[in-house]
Amino acid sequence: MFGLTSSAGVFGSVANMLVDIYHKAAFEFIRKWVDDFLVIRLPHQSWTEAEFIALTVYCSVPRSLEKLWLFASIQRYISFNWNLDLKCVSLPEDKLRKVQDMISCWLLLGASFTAKEAASLHGKLVHVACIFPLICPFLRSIAAFAASFRSLRAHLRPSAAVLADLPWIHLLLLHLPNSVPITDPVPLDIG
Repeated sequence: MFGLTSSAGVFGSVANMLVDIYHKAAFEFIRKWVDDFLVIRLPHQSWTEAEFIALTVYCSVPRSLEKLWLFASIQRYISFNWNLDLKCVSLPEDKLRKVQDMISCWLLLGASFTAKEAASLHGKLVHVACIFPLICPFLRSIAAFAASFRSLRAHLRPSAAVLADLPWIHLLLLHLPNSVPITDPVPLDIG
């Protein structure tokens, strides 16, 4: 009845079961977000990637080989690259380029968009704002535009506010560093 809309919720239950199975099998440090798993082997642990993967194969759980990242100091999780050596997180370059290209399409003269496309732009920019927090003040106009649709079939031109804010976002994405530290900065005593 809902197409694939409900699949994330259903998979969340399966994913919770998998985490429980892994914990019972002594795989301790596992984080998940819907269908993204981040697994870290701590220095005192001796299990292998093959042993970890074999446990779910035994349970007949399918695995996406294109999303599988073997042990390395840089891991992709929730669509960010987590660099454990440098202790920073960044947006993958291909995703950053796609967002920049999407913004360019929105800035084309006379372009119009659906409610779904507006919500998609807003959602992607909110996600990107985790790495580029200086774009946050420019997101309000996009959120308002996405909420302004009265029909899912309507095609609307971006508002003047959106067309004023998107170039700033595009400029910030081009010039700001694509990385933020994972660790808290050292506090500065300003007296």
